[in-house]
Amino acid sequence: MKLEAPKRLSAAICLAAIAFGTARSQSDRGRVELSVVATDGHPVIADVLLNGAAGQVLRHGRTDSAGRFAQAHLLYGSYSIEASAPGFAVSRQQFSVESPVPEHLLLRLKIAPVIASVDVAARQQIVDPDAARPAVEIGRGQLAQHLPPQPGRGLLDAIADQPGWVFEGDGVLHPRGSEYETQFVLNGVPRTDNLSPSFAAPLPDNDVESGEVLVAGIPAEFGRSLGGIVDISTGAAAQHGWHGGLAVYGGSFATAGGDARVTFGTRTQQLLVSGSAYGSDRFLDPPVLPNYTNHATAQNIRADDQMQLSARDSLELDFAHANLGSDVPNELVQQEAGQLQTRRSHQDSGSATWEHIVSPDLLLTVAGSVLDVSAELHSNALSTPVIVQQTRGFGQGWVHADAAWHHGHHDLKAGADAILRHVHEDLQYTITDASYFDPGTTQQAHFAQTLWDSEPAAFVEDTMHYGRWNVAAGVRFDDYSFVVDREAWSPRVAVSRYLPSAHLLLHAAYDRIFQVPAIEGLLLASSPQLNSVSSFVERLPVEPARANYYELGFDEAFNGALRLTGNIFSRRFTNYADDDTLLNTGVSFPIAIASASIRGEELSLVMPDWRHFAARASYSNQIGVATGPITGGLFLGDEGASELATTGKFPISQDQRNTVAAYARWSPIASAWVATRYAYNSGLPVELDDDDTPESLEPEYGSAIINQVDFVRGRVRPWWSADVSAGCVLLHRNDRDLHLEVHVANLANKVNVINFASLFSGTALAPPRSIDARLRWSF
Repeated sequence: MKLEAPKRLSAAICLAAIAFGTARSQSDRGRVELSVVATDGHPVIADVLLNGAAGQVLRHGRTDSAGRFAQAHLLYGSYSIEASAPGFAVSRQQFSVESPVPEHLLLRLKIAPVIASVDVAARQQIVDPDAARPAVEIGRGQLAQHLPPQPGRGLLDAIADQPGWVFEGDGVLHPRGSEYETQFVLNGVPRTDNLSPSFAAPLPDNDVESGEVLVAGIPAEFGRSLGGIVDISTGAAAQHGWHGGLAVYGGSFATAGGDARVTFGTRTQQLLVSGSAYGSDRFLDPPVLPNYTNHATAQNIRADDQMQLSARDSLELDFAHANLGSDVPNELVQQEAGQLQTRRSHQDSGSATWEHIVSPDLLLTVAGSVLDVSAELHSNALSTPVIVQQTRGFGQGWVHADAAWHHGHHDLKAGADAILRHVHEDLQYTITDASYFDPGTTQQAHFAQTLWDSEPAAFVEDTMHYGRWNVAAGVRFDDYSFVVDREAWSPRVAVSRYLPSAHLLLHAAYDRIFQVPAIEGLLLASSPQLNSVSSFVERLPVEPARANYYELGFDEAFNGALRLTGNIFSRRFTNYADDDTLLNTGVSFPIAIASASIRGEELSLVMPDWRHFAARASYSNQIGVATGPITGGLFLGDEGASELATTGKFPISQDQRNTVAAYARWSPIASAWVATRYAYNSGLPVELDDDDTPESLEPEYGSAIINQVDFVRGRVRPWWSADVSAGCVLLHRNDRDLHLEVHVANLANKVNVINFASLFSGTALAPPRSIDARLRWSF
């Protein structure tokens, strides 16, 4: 029997209360506290280097006068840590983070011998034998070595290099075929709205310390938006005193920008203040080669304060503000008419997280955040075929509480969270060229609405370790109340078995998914205010997607220097989430398709560091097929009627069959490096009318773009891009370093088409050859 909304909310709260009393578990991050002493026990001021299991997480720090170093926000996994000081031999130790309770380590530094010697270190364990679920790490070191040709995309590019992730135009990420279902988790606070460059203010690339990318074995703690999880930690690495850095960069397309960060650390506090700004004349991916109206500027500032209030209590406060202003790139006809469309995005956020250690095995966490997001779209009077003005956004409150308990073979966790949003949308349009629309379409319309969104949830999960077996199991309850009221139970389980003789980890995962519709444009798709816009109007409630995710895979280490990962996966959806546009305005709203099936295979090879050489490569093969009819959304005119009548199978818009990404870096000396990056994409589907031919479309797009479309296969032709980079240390003095980096993107200057004539993404071109340079100073 279906519960009424208040009863469902009460059920969620009761479930959370029961969970608190019966199960407690690991926080999703841990902490290491290191003491460095000489052999006589006296503390040593030493440089500290922390590496993740796959070499992706890299952090530098220094102990204080008492020889202490601490680092929070460590994701689960294996790490190595080393300490070095003048006159002492380097000391190293490996450890694992499997609990939120701090890991205490002691490194003793021996006096360095006078004669030359070879330092033989224990080989790093690059496959974590205790990992129940597969995950990919990204970190500051990886991001610092890459300057994207389009600003604000450093983090997005690093994610897109992982197998299973597909880029569409304008930096839109698609994890394993999901549409706009990437959830970013910033310092434990979830963001389920669209954070792609054309929708939102920039992500804090310069603040990322470490991150973890999940597409399977998703913990029950995560919900709502579950195509892929990007769990990011920002904040300051634990260092005593004042430290910081400054970077300036510039290059092709009048691109210029910079970022700065300052940290101050004491034994009980780590404070970070950072900011960045940039501008570019090629921010989005334009639809034609001339790159019309594509200027953008962005700014963000962040403050993060981590305080150790007592031996048992810690508090973290985080505040951020970001702005983005950008032009919408014109097509040729729009440019000739004098069109100018601009977007503006703003966001303000604040969060607080309190942790209390009840006992060495029990941790309580309470967190909350507030978020205010707004976006605007404006058109001038010369816009064609429609003048559109839009304002949308939401104010959001989020609360979370959990208990984590380590007991024997178990790491348990239980908790509850809730999102409460006040959503507003306001849109008006005026048609300037009626030939683009069905007869009878209303020439002018105005839509405005506000509505409250309530999404409480509760979860229980347990990670168990029995010998070489690891099991992570959990269940989540979601209550969604916005345009429709729905609830769901979502069981999830991940199992792995480590074979030490082969250095091989075998793993399998099943995830039951309840995925809420995208918030952007959902009121527009649901309101009866547009009933008079067209002679044909059909509105169907946009239902949450429900899906079953399956994965089998392995991780294998070769000689402690190579890590090979392989996965096969299948995702089966009911009410598959996609999007559509209102008339020809470029304003999107979510829709749902009856079902979809996405399957594929992935391989990745990582060499963290071998004789001054590091490399990684990935390959994914993916097939995504949707089956009509349309089950949710707003449909207008003849085109809307035909969409509703579609009942056959068709490829999803991000059905890219083959994707390759590779990166190699060589450091012949400690102060210099060269690198190359390669990407190959087999091409996305195109949406063509029966009368579309190369000859009919060439005047609109040009022969260079039309030649990159296979009209027989109905796909963009395969394309590739190769980048080169180089960097060196210009100055190194004590703790002060000055770095110079030069990056050349698309070395062959190929015309690469990402999307062509897509209903929402339109036509989008990847960057041509571009050159950028960056100067970084750290102290």
